[in-house]
Amino acid sequence: MKCKYCSCTDDKPCTGGCAWAFKNVCTSCVLVPHNTRKAIEAFLSDPEVESVELFIKRKKEKRKEGFLIISK
Repeated sequence: MKCKYCSCTDDKPCTGGCAWAFKNVCTSCVLVPHNTRKAIEAFLSDPEVESVELFIKRKKEKRKEGFLIISK
């Protein structure tokens, strides 16, 4: 497999490492702003996925704040 954005592969991953977020996009590229919408759509297309949620955790706080929740 090869990432369609950065061209990394299983044998030559991104600097610092990466994994496959979905088919042909690695975890280093999936959250780059121009890829975020495609990533959310890909995750939501998985029948096992109920929702995609983004949380914010502030320093020195134990709780997380729901920032963005997209459900099917």
